[in-house]
Amino acid sequence: MRCAAILQPSFAKVTTIYLIIINLYAVFKMERYFICDIDNKKEWQHFKLKCCHSVGTA
Repeated sequence: MRCAAILQPSFAKVTTIYLIIINLYAVFKMERYFICDIDNKKEWQHFKLKCCHSVGTA
């Protein structure tokens, strides 16, 4: 029972991280020069939006 309660929120986190990794991998293959944005945490959200947008439109 205790494990099931712990797994639910972490499962959502793992799924989110997994999707982000897929997006990053797809963008890394297409446009490698965006990778330098990862170092700047303020740019990170903008970078993720760029990723999803470029993956969706490409």
